[in-house]
This record gives sequence, C-alpha cells and structure tokens, in this order.
Amino acid sequence: MNKYYLDTAYEGMIQFAWPAQFGYRVPQRSREAAVAVTMRARNAFLPLMATITMMFVLFNRFADISWRIFVIESCWCHPQWFADLESSAVGNMKTERIGGIIDSRFPDDSPLVWKHPMGQLLSQPTSPPLAPASPDRPVGNPAKDVGQKFPPVERHSGQREGEGLHAFFAHRKTQNEKWMEKETPAARSKRFAREANAAKGVAPSKKGAQVFVWEEQDSFFIHTATSRESPADMWDEFTSNQRLYDGFSDQWDLCVALAPEKEAELHDDDTNDYVDPPQALTEPNIEFHNIPGIPDGLLPEEEIGQHSTADDLRGAYNLDDKMPDDDEPYEACHDMTEVPYSRFGFTEPIAPAQYQENVRDNFCARSVGDEEWPDLKHAKYELLPALLAYLVKAKFLEDIPRELIDLRQDEADISDVWAVKVERKLLNTQPFYFIRPRGLSEENRPLSLLLQSAATTLQIVRMDWGSDFGVQEIAFHLLARASKRTGYASPRLQAHISRL
Repeated sequence: MNKYYLDTAYEGMIQFAWPAQFGYRVPQRSREAAVAVTMRARNAFLPLMATITMMFVLFNRFADISWRIFVIESCWCHPQWFADLESSAVGNMKTERIGGIIDSRFPDDSPLVWKHPMGQLLSQPTSPPLAPASPDRPVGNPAKDVGQKFPPVERHSGQREGEGLHAFFAHRKTQNEKWMEKETPAARSKRFAREANAAKGVAPSKKGAQVFVWEEQDSFFIHTATSRESPADMWDEFTSNQRLYDGFSDQWDLCVALAPEKEAELHDDDTNDYVDPPQALTEPNIEFHNIPGIPDGLLPEEEIGQHSTADDLRGAYNLDDKMPDDDEPYEACHDMTEVPYSRFGFTEPIAPAQYQENVRDNFCARSVGDEEWPDLKHAKYELLPALLAYLVKAKFLEDIPRELIDLRQDEADISDVWAVKVERKLLNTQPFYFIRPRGLSEENRPLSLLLQSAATTLQIVRMDWGSDFGVQEIAFHLLARASKRTGYASPRLQAHISRL
C-alpha cells in the first residue's frame, strides 16, 4: 500500500517487522525459546494491522479505486482474500478501537507506548484517574464478525463448497486433463468443432452450450447457471476476455473478475484459455528502520512476495497450478480385487486365448463399480471384458467359455458344499432367493434373507459369507456394499422350489 503512494507525503512511513521475521517458522532449541519467539511474532501483528487500517483510511478519501487493483497485483493475493480483509475489523471503520496515532509529528527518540517492557510499566507508581471510567463504552471491546462465511454454492454447478474462482478453474483444468487421456478420436473431433464454433464469440442458442455467470455474493463469487433465454441478453455485458468457454463440459463462464474492465481491452485477444495463476512472484525490496524495543538479528524477509504470508495465501486459496489432492493415492471403498471373481465368477484361463466377444473399457469399469480402479488394466483381468460380453449375450450357461467362469468348472469352489442354504421361489411369477443358515430346520423359523439378484446370491456363496455368524454376517457385508437387500422371516408358502 505504501508503494502506491511513492513520491508523496506518505513515502517516509515506518515499516514494522513482519511476524515471520521473528523466526516462528524456524525450529527452536527449547520450548521456552519457541514460546518467546511465537509471542513476539504474535505481538508483531498489532502494529501490522494498525498500519493496514491507517492505509485504508488514507485510500478511502479518494473516489478512484484503482489502488485496489494495484495492491492485489503487487502482493499477488487473491481478490476474494483482499475483499475479506477490507470487510474485516481491519478495514471496517465502524469497529470500536482503543486508539490511534492522529499526529505523526513526534520526536525521533520517543518510543511507542507498547514498546516499553511490561515489567517496567507495572513497577512504576500509578496515580488516581482524573475522571471515572465510563461503563457504557468499554475499552478494548473485541471486534465481532471478523471474517465472512462462504455462501452456499449452487447444486450441479461444479463448484465445491468454499471453492473460489481460481481454485474452480484449476480443478476443472485437472479434470479435463484426465478426460483428455481417455478421450476417443470421435469425441475429440466433436470437441474441436464445439471449440471452433465458440471461438466466434457469439452467444449460444437455446439448444447450445450452458452458460454460467459468476455472481458476487457477500464478496464471494458463486457459479450460477442461467436460463436458456437469458444468455443473449447479458452476453454484451462481458468483454471477450471475460467470457471463458470449456469444450469438455460445453459451457461458458461469464465473470468480470477474469479481466477488470479497465484492462479488458488491453488483453482482449479473442482467445479463450484457462485462467492460470502467475508462476513467478516479485522479490521484496523493503528496508526496515531501527525501532526501539525490536531485537536485533531479525530473519530476512522470505523471497516469495511483498509480504511473508504469500505462501499461506497461496495454499489457502489454491492459487497453484497443482491441486492439493493431486498427490493423494487412489483409495477404493473396499477390496476391488475380489469383485471380478465374487460378482461374475471370472477365472483367468491357464493357456492364452482370444475371444471375439468384448465390451468397451468404460462399460467394464462401470460393471465392477469403480471407474478409477487402476488395476483393471492389469494383465490378470485382460479377459474380463470378454466374460462380460458373453454374460450379456449368452442365452444358456453353455454359451460361455468354460475357462472364463467358475459355474462351468467342477473343480471350482462354487461346486462344493455352500455355507448357507439357498432356495429359489417364484412369488407372483418373480424369482426370489431365500438365504438362511445351513443345518436349522423349518420349525425353528430362522431369520432369512430375501434377494432378487442371482448375482448377489452367487457373490454371497463365493465369498463364504454367513459361515461364522449366519444371516447377520451377510447383512453386514451387503450393507457395506450398499446392495439391494430385504430382511424377511421364512414364510409358509406352497411355492415352486428348486435348487439354484
């Protein structure tokens, strides 16, 4: 802020040491040393906030708001963060304060009152007050509502809770890169056609691309969808570099913050690129005056920006190209290696084989229940798409190659004695499967499980569920996998019964 008023009356303003220069990020030799350094760094926030407040007072006297853009670009801070700072107790002029410096014409050798050692101040004799303190105006009343809460985002807009403008575009760029790796040539051609049409800069039709407007709510930008009729009405309110098209999702984003109105024409090159955060930061060039009470040997200012908290802001608002969750390892909800066998009875042939029937990779991924499972491309599951294709098209079990499915193999575990008793019954012409513990008679009326899915029933048998704790064990596993299930007491029905 002080840099903005260079060559003016504010040029010689004193700069206090930043909190980070006291070394609270550096490991200390003892707990006492760490506490002392942390307390000094905490106290350094007081003159820092007071200085920022004074600068807001000086700037607010002018109608021109270009100083805000200058500060945001110089400090490389997020516009939303600067809006939060201005609306907090630091920039709110209605906040009650203990006091302030209203006249800076002090002698150079007059130390500030809060720089005296606390022990020295307490040891001096006190005098009775000249007037009784007023209970109506307490001194040092803490400020309220320092920060603002992020408003709720719109459903199905793609914006996550608490996700800012730059974080949204960085997240979408990462997702698009993943889609590009799996994109087919036909889909790529269609996307290129959409992007070529969008490059014309014409408002989309009612059946064209979806249009979203970034509306400002409580100093936050919210990704809001528009109706099919309204895009043409508001299209001219945004310059071409304030309109961003995404060919993967086939949608437009309209936002003034993408390019300030004052600079829109300067950077208007009729291109629609992703908004990337700056890759480099300016090095600081700040000289600190000798302030009484400040210990010598301060750490140098970090070369990451105009202030020592630039890296904290960058992490808090996801201004990096790389998202925080990019390095997180893949984690499945349950053991995916058991799905091909337990759900479909897939067995890997001993000898190499080739089959004409196959399904697409995306269909195979959805069938196992996890499109992100990396081991699906392993050589062990190379023939799983062939089995799924036979399961879809086969009319009889004999139509499926014997070496691909355990139901046709006498030596497979599915051919042994099952841990549970399974009965198939027709109720209103619909087949149902009753599962109950083995070894209990009908008179005992044990708790049974009623299922409609033959695949789920075979999965229970293959996984040997119920061998230890009966139906309760089976229900636990099904609940963990969110399978369709129904608890049912054994009915006394004269229905057609046949072994599965």
